[in-house]
Amino acid sequence: MVCEERSGIYAKDFGKKGANFPATIAHFLPTVDFPLMRCKPRSAPASITDDRSRTVVSVQLPEKPTAQDVEYSRQKFVIGIGTTSSLRPEADRTLATPNVPELNEFYRREMLLGSDDIRVQQDGFGIIEAVSTSSVSFFTLHTSQVISEFFKFFGISAEPSIAGRIAKRVIQQMGGFQGCRPFKFPGVRELIEKYGPLQSFTRGAATGMIAQVSKSGPTLPPLYVEGGLLTPTSTFDYLLNKRVFRAGLELLCPNCNLEFWLALEPLAHEVTCDLCGEK
Repeated sequence: MVCEERSGIYAKDFGKKGANFPATIAHFLPTVDFPLMRCKPRSAPASITDDRSRTVVSVQLPEKPTAQDVEYSRQKFVIGIGTTSSLRPEADRTLATPNVPELNEFYRREMLLGSDDIRVQQDGFGIIEAVSTSSVSFFTLHTSQVISEFFKFFGISAEPSIAGRIAKRVIQQMGGFQGCRPFKFPGVRELIEKYGPLQSFTRGAATGMIAQVSKSGPTLPPLYVEGGLLTPTSTFDYLLNKRVFRAGLELLCPNCNLEFWLALEPLAHEVTCDLCGEK
């Protein structure tokens, strides 16, 4: 009989009749298949710890249908983590893992804290741990890094464009995707396009442009942000609060007789002219 060698198991190591183990008899046939044991999916409480660069997710495991005795402590099992959506995509942190087994080394290097290994699977990933483990912790991934590694596997070099970096920064500054609702108004987009970072305008001109251009554009349903209805005035106040625009004063320098703009934050009793340097 010719035996097929699979998964590092060789028929010659077990003799002609197979191998006898306590309560187990393994007979080798032309194909060797091992049963895949699965447990019913269950929810588990998790805690998320944020810092500036990484996010740690800690999961308290539910009761497991495995023996907890000391003699079984060296046995391993796979803890499946389902990831149906990204975690705070506006912060460039995610648990989405493309189902490409060749990226397992990347996932192991970037996500594991103290576990044995990790492997990607359908709709999530699995962490290999001892059966006696009561909790598991892992890092989230950076969304841009996952995308780069995915394309790198196919021989494509991918990195965020300048426009993409600006869009990402704006989304973060607005507090997420939902905070970007004011940009639906054509008047807001027109105001940003018309005035550059060094140009000043009055509050009345800004609210007037938001109202006028928005009325001439497509009809939009009422927009709400942070529990309030967006009007031209409240929209401009919201953009000021998110530092899309900055409040300031336009001053006339008595030395060079030129006007310059100064933000309110550093304003003091005595200010320095940006054009000639005189106080």
